[in-house]
Amino acid sequence: MKFFKNFYQTLILRYADRVSMEDHTVVDTRFGWKSKNLSIYFDITNIFNVEYRETSFVILPGRWIKAGTIYKFNLGK
Repeated sequence: MKFFKNFYQTLILRYADRVSMEDHTVVDTRFGWKSKNLSIYFDITNIFNVEYRETSFVILPGRWIKAGTIYKFNLGK
């Protein structure tokens, strides 16, 4: 989704249909601002803090948040 001129949001829905374990659904999002050379973003992973396992013994992290920047250098034409 795009808001205004440079703001955007992505929304990701992941559903895992597990054979030998419980199925789970995880929702992630990214909010961002982008110009010609600079991007700033803010991610929220596992928005609803779902507890799930990828293997029988490892519980994956709940909700977590990260932010970052990306700068593209123009090193010539």
